Amino acid sequence: MTGYSDQCVTCKNYTMLGECLAFPDGIPEPIMLGEFDHRKPYDGDNGIRWENARGKDGKIEFNPIPETEV
Repeated sequence: MTGYSDQCVTCKNYTMLGECLAFPDGIPEPIMLGEFDHRKPYDGDNGIRWENARGKDGKIEFNPIPETEV
């Protein structure tokens, strides 16, 4: 499977590495394919939902990529 939904790539919780802070073990297919609106709760999203990456000033604001444990 390739590509991510518009919702994923416009979310500040998407790391641009194909990862999401809400789903550290992988974005579920229904969200990735745009079949589920992740502004609503989804099982396993750790309470993190879609947030517009574009701030009120129009600039893109992504959350920092979390450091992985070594």
